[in-house]
Amino acid sequence: MRRKLLISLVLMLLASIVLTTPVFARDTNSHPLPDKVVLYTGGEATINLPTNPSLRTNYPPSATMMKITAAHIEVSTTGIDKCQLLIWLYMFDTPTSTTRTWEPYAFITTNPKDVAFEKNFWSGTYVEFPGPYYSPLFVYTDNVKLVSGCTLHVVRHGDSVYVDLTAPQQIENPRGLYFTVPAFCLQLDGYGTWIHSSETIVMTGWYGASGYTFKEHGMGFNANGEFTSSAWSYSCVAVSDGSVTIQGIAAYYPPTA
Repeated sequence: MRRKLLISLVLMLLASIVLTTPVFARDTNSHPLPDKVVLYTGGEATINLPTNPSLRTNYPPSATMMKITAAHIEVSTTGIDKCQLLIWLYMFDTPTSTTRTWEPYAFITTNPKDVAFEKNFWSGTYVEFPGPYYSPLFVYTDNVKLVSGCTLHVVRHGDSVYVDLTAPQQIENPRGLYFTVPAFCLQLDGYGTWIHSSETIVMTGWYGASGYTFKEHGMGFNANGEFTSSAWSYSCVAVSDGSVTIQGIAAYYPPTA
């Protein structure tokens, strides 16, 4: 049943591309079939980073917040039912930046078949950073992490999503130093009326970019939530910008010639 639902959602996604492309601009080669499609549930939330210097060793100095994007992959073209976690930092992207932006920094997955794909997809970002291209003081980072199903759990019950990372993760910064994403528990409780979300991200515009196009559609709710991490002395700390996705689909389109 889930596979049939996935197929129908993929067809809807492809149809939306065709319908939103002007007739005079359509090109049968401009929208290749996706390399990967996933059907998922999950949630997202933002927390403030600790201000205690001892708890943020080797974090980017300008980083003030962390965003957690968690998903339980119900059906995938990789054929494995697994969980994943994306860690973002709100920071200055360059030494001359005057405005902070959300930068992806680590991708954690329980699916061994996803590792090579995600390394390619996030190429050129802080997840897979080509440090020596920018400075001889920088290193190549590899922050796609494979963990066991005992380490990462993402579960939805009704309109609530629960995320458990049971072991701390060491994340490398461009200077070859490591900071720690602590073990944590995150609970998100959806409220209000249904919300439809849609997002397109094109992975171009920087050195080493993969050129992929990511398209996502989801149905869910805004959410209240609590974040707990003993390493940070956070106990049921309220999160901001919480959301729960009851049903979502994401497609990864390869670069076009």
